Amino acid sequence: MLKLLTYSWLLFADAAPAPVMPAPFTAARFRGHVAYLASDELEGRDVGSAGSAKAMQYLVRHFQDAGLKGLGNQDDWYQEFPFGGKKKVAARNVLAVFPGQGGLANEAIIVSAHHDHLGIDPDLVKAGKDGIFNGADDNASGCAALLLVAQALSAERARLPSSYRTVIFASFDAEERGLAGSRYYVSHPL
Repeated sequence: MLKLLTYSWLLFADAAPAPVMPAPFTAARFRGHVAYLASDELEGRDVGSAGSAKAMQYLVRHFQDAGLKGLGNQDDWYQEFPFGGKKKVAARNVLAVFPGQGGLANEAIIVSAHHDHLGIDPDLVKAGKDGIFNGADDNASGCAALLLVAQALSAERARLPSSYRTVIFASFDAEERGLAGSRYYVSHPL
């Protein structure tokens, strides 16, 4: 919560005190996002996997529900980049924007998490063990917080001051394997 308050201060630094965060910040909503993102259905969200694609679709759907737009060209939600050695896959960052307003609109704050995790260990599965690395606290919980902040800002849009900074919501891919998504975004910012 301290980080959230710090981000609120940065967003509204030239305005009155930041508004109290609304209803999206409930334990039930947080747990619901984490439960899905860390579920066996997503098979550990490894880079380039079907589970990773489902996680990204989930993030985009909730960003859309919050009224955000994709940050890329023509409101595209994804920033694709090559990843891997011999076996290259297309990794994708998910990028959403909450546009600022007034004199601070050209300044941006980035709130980020990562949606990938380690996937499945086929040797454990072959041995009859649970080989899915679900990643509830790394980083399904970070993505849940990302969604709640986006929902809270959108829910409070009418109560925001006349001038506030743009907020970029970034969910990076391939972070578990060398911080590749965030490194790519820093080198190729949108």
